[in-house]
Amino acid sequence: MSLLRNIACGLRSLFRKGQASNELDEELNGFLKMAADEKMRQGMTPTDALRAVRLERGSLEVTKEVVRSAGWESCVETCWQDLRFAARMLRKNPGFTAVAVLTLALGIGANTAIFSIVNGILLQPLSYPHPEQLVVVARTAPRFDHPVPLSGPNFLDWRARASQFQSLAGFDGRGFTIMIGNQPEHILGAAISSSFLSVLQVTPILGRDFSAAEEHTGSDHVALVTNPYWKERLASDPTCIGRSIIVNGQPFTVVGVLPADFRYVMMRDAQVFIPLNLDKTSRGENFMSVIGRIKPDVSLRQAQSQMDVIARALEKEYPADNSEQGAIVIPMLSRVGTRIREALLIMLAAVGLVLLIACANMGNLTLAQAAKRRSEIAVRSALGAGTFRLVRQGLTESVVLGLLGAAVGVLLGYYGLQAFRLLSPDNVPRLEEVQINVRVLLFSFGISIVASVLFGLIPALRISRVNLADSLKESGTRANSGAERGLLRQALVVTEIALSLVLLAGAALAVRSFLRLISTEPGYDSHNLLTFYLSPQIRKAAPAESFYREVLERVSAIPGVVSVAMSRSIPPGGGEVDGPIITSEHPDIDSNRAPDIIFNPINPGYFRTMRLPLLAGREFSEADSDSAPHAVILNEAAAHSLFPNEDSVGQRVKLGVDDLQSWWTVVGVVADERYFGWDSDRTPTAYLPLLQVLKDGLPDYDSAIIVRTTTDPVSFLPAVRSSMASIDRQMALLGPETMEQRLGHTFAPHRFIWLCLPRSPVWRCFSPRSESMA
Repeated sequence: MSLLRNIACGLRSLFRKGQASNELDEELNGFLKMAADEKMRQGMTPTDALRAVRLERGSLEVTKEVVRSAGWESCVETCWQDLRFAARMLRKNPGFTAVAVLTLALGIGANTAIFSIVNGILLQPLSYPHPEQLVVVARTAPRFDHPVPLSGPNFLDWRARASQFQSLAGFDGRGFTIMIGNQPEHILGAAISSSFLSVLQVTPILGRDFSAAEEHTGSDHVALVTNPYWKERLASDPTCIGRSIIVNGQPFTVVGVLPADFRYVMMRDAQVFIPLNLDKTSRGENFMSVIGRIKPDVSLRQAQSQMDVIARALEKEYPADNSEQGAIVIPMLSRVGTRIREALLIMLAAVGLVLLIACANMGNLTLAQAAKRRSEIAVRSALGAGTFRLVRQGLTESVVLGLLGAAVGVLLGYYGLQAFRLLSPDNVPRLEEVQINVRVLLFSFGISIVASVLFGLIPALRISRVNLADSLKESGTRANSGAERGLLRQALVVTEIALSLVLLAGAALAVRSFLRLISTEPGYDSHNLLTFYLSPQIRKAAPAESFYREVLERVSAIPGVVSVAMSRSIPPGGGEVDGPIITSEHPDIDSNRAPDIIFNPINPGYFRTMRLPLLAGREFSEADSDSAPHAVILNEAAAHSLFPNEDSVGQRVKLGVDDLQSWWTVVGVVADERYFGWDSDRTPTAYLPLLQVLKDGLPDYDSAIIVRTTTDPVSFLPAVRSSMASIDRQMALLGPETMEQRLGHTFAPHRFIWLCLPRSPVWRCFSPRSESMA
């Protein structure tokens, strides 16, 4: 019989039982008549012939059952009967059913919510065409254990020589001051190379992409805007192409509007894009990130091999800047959520344990329920039900419970996901893509089936091995079987307790870490501090010095301001700049092998404003100008690391901040400040006089301002903004926050999940370029 005919016959048997039964009767009766005719030809009477055939062939009803059971439709019908019986039994015990479904729903709901997050962030392909071809290409260096940014000239060489890639693109996240009417507004954006959109295979819905010529000075005052910016700031004007917007005090022509669903996964909040101009960048100035799209027939290993060859060639051609510098090709998806991957997987394991506890609890409930049905099982067994049929019936009831639990669990998981969106830190990538989709539903119902088997198999096997005589008589060996059930139930209880202890131990460690965290001092007085960044459009050192001197004077004159400080970056983690440091004891050490240290140029009022204690030597003064001998102040961690067991004041060091060109004298040591937040280690830091590092030719003259006030620092924002407007009406305060708010960002992840989710604060993009990849 062909497959299609078999399926058709089976469906007819399921949905047209009367017709199928009549046809079977006709077929069997015809067979009996043929056999009786054969007997009659041998001389038997019709009655004797029919009797003889029936004695040989057996009961006609038994034969019908054998024929029916041979088809696949019999299995379907039996399963349907089991399902209906299971539904009736669960309906007869509403209390047990409600408790069981709720228990499973909590475990399955937690797993559904967390898996939907893991799937949306870590597993789901990126929302670009052919996402498997997208990669991040980064620089490697001996001083760093992670990929780091690249310089413009090296990027141009990579792009010209990397034939295994369809294209490479560079980008640099930045903050822009946009004039909206007469008011400056600060937004996130980026400078991108002309191939950026082609790598992502994104086409503007209005206008055009950047051209290669617009990467050069004189042609680079054009801009692409995102769809939300177009709708909110340009009023969805279809004729906005060619319109000018003021970016950082300069006019830029809008040449394109990006699609509504476009969002670059590594810069979710970027709204305006300008061309990446590399004309004036040096090979040693590493600030940009690189993405690429490999060719369809090229593997990741082949692309990596070519980048290794290119890196070795550039090392030979430019040994001063590229010594021991390599390149690494990483799938873009694996770079998304890198910092929260471990935390999410641990959360998934934790809710998995919750589901196992629910299964053990359900096993106990099911076992207790089965004990009440011993007589029923014994009767069914006495009437001919086999062990397999009894076990199948028990598992069917468990599966029905599991599916009901999954249905309620998916609903709980949906609301759990909404709670995640509200409570999660704002740096969780791809959060808008997290949803309950088909893969999540399959996962939920899959774990419900597995859970059903886990909690239903042992009770099903146990009730199928009943002693018929004892069960029907309700006598004798009940005590023995009760003892056996007691041991099994105790084993399940022990399992529940063991799994619960694992979760409790993890929770206790998390609480202990959190309590230790909140009791840790950051090293400075965080109360009554207002912080923000300024990004003046200045390209020379002298105007920058004059501008910031006026800023400090105007802000200091505000009533209620105790002191004002200026620095290159703000702790915690406010766009730090790091590099090598060489001591006079080891002057010949390779700079690529030298210790790494944070550099923070500051004005003389920094330590007083931060209330950072001076431990040895002196603070900076106005005498530490550009013409004075180079001076540096180390924090305690740097002093102990560089000069163990000796006085560091008076020692000399060379710093990567000036490319190791001159010796700097250590004039003081201050207490440690936790540069990356309360949950970070004490990081070696070197403080430099701002006037001694302020020079012409810097990429930018951005700086941070820290204001100590007598009362709530937020109340001083209007006065500070007014002071800035009196200096430059287009000057916006970038990322204004109190210091306590900045430190509070480090607590948000701990309040959310067990492990810290490292933030990438909005204001990081406004701060100076860093040697660490965004």
